[in-house]
Amino acid sequence: MALFVLALAIFGTAQGVQYKQGPGESDSSGKSEKKPKIATSHVYDLDYERPKGLSFAKAVSMGLMVSGGLPSAWETDTVPKVENVEYANPGNLVWSLGARMLLGDGHELSMKREQWEGDESLSAFYIATGPIFNPEVSYNGYFTTLLSEVERPTILVGAGVGGDYGEFQCATTMIPKELELLDVIHDRIKKYGGFVGLRGECAYSLVKKYGYTGFYKLGCPSLFINTHKNLGKKLEVKYNSLVAAVKAKDAQKLRIAVAMPDRYTKKVVPFLTKILVEFPNSILVHQQTNGDSILEHACKQMNITKPSRPSYMFYDALDWRQFSASMDLVISARIHGSMIAIAAETPAMLIPVDMRVLELGEAMHIPHIMPNDLPEDDSNGVIEDLSGAVSALKRQFNGKTFDNQRSAYAATYKELFSKVGLRLNPAIANL
Repeated sequence: MALFVLALAIFGTAQGVQYKQGPGESDSSGKSEKKPKIATSHVYDLDYERPKGLSFAKAVSMGLMVSGGLPSAWETDTVPKVENVEYANPGNLVWSLGARMLLGDGHELSMKREQWEGDESLSAFYIATGPIFNPEVSYNGYFTTLLSEVERPTILVGAGVGGDYGEFQCATTMIPKELELLDVIHDRIKKYGGFVGLRGECAYSLVKKYGYTGFYKLGCPSLFINTHKNLGKKLEVKYNSLVAAVKAKDAQKLRIAVAMPDRYTKKVVPFLTKILVEFPNSILVHQQTNGDSILEHACKQMNITKPSRPSYMFYDALDWRQFSASMDLVISARIHGSMIAIAAETPAMLIPVDMRVLELGEAMHIPHIMPNDLPEDDSNGVIEDLSGAVSALKRQFNGKTFDNQRSAYAATYKELFSKVGLRLNPAIANL
């Protein structure tokens, strides 16, 4: 039932077009033998009840706006309809859904930790994660405990390097606590089998420098939320059409979703603020608790009136994808705000504010505009500035290159999954 709902969400109505399921899109392996049973952690539960289409104010009133570095958008056993549920970054739900899509329906999933103890039928341990190698935050104790609970071949997807390493420079060294975590994971893979999927070149080069093996550059799992074979080709057509739409007389009617960075960033926030001011059909999408205050601060700095725009915080990634499909453009300083748009076949303008975001954008060929390339002033007008940025995206994005990269990552996943007895979602394996 869950995968049927997923198929409707991803291959259902988007931008007025009714998609039909094609070969492999049911996520079925087509095989009758018993499915491998695997323990999963931080993987999107399709049956987990989530509130839909929340306004920012409604999210606050429900007690869903909690920050503080907690693993807040990961799965819990508490249905998020009560107060004090710890959710802070819905972007985590996007990579969590991507990790779920990689599995398809070819496995039996054991998603609750209390079910793992003594279960000899488990064949593997599958963990979705993020920038866990981080000089500022230690996940060592958490992962050491987590890994001790299932002694089976282990797969981590979406792992990356955290921290702020200056102006768009990859980290070149790791501190002892990061190396300790790498040791734990590396030793685990050597003992039981498995692999780690890394987000991009920064993480891969750094891990390789220290001599670790079993780590592969695979981008973010969210690249595979949409499993259509020619996604890049479709997106290229839409980027081309967007150029004309921004230049049209009625350009102000465009529906644009804007996602602020997690902190006030020069040039980036003023540009996003001007988009919200200029386009009356624009919408603010929150991925943190301070998005509205960042907008308010920017308006004061720019001496303009804060625009009254709808604002949303999503706790259902499929709902978010459907919302993104109704937009003409998504402009995001957050990687997963862009990735859910890509999954919805909506043009995204990614504006990286640090190396973590840029690394992912480059690894997956997501078109992006660097902060220093944003306009300094309003001499050309906001619409003309947007037109120039969209034209730059069109020149940068190559649908064939995007599709070829997805296909290459999918082939690597297929090979690595098979080595531990797992089956990659056929719709992804056939990309």
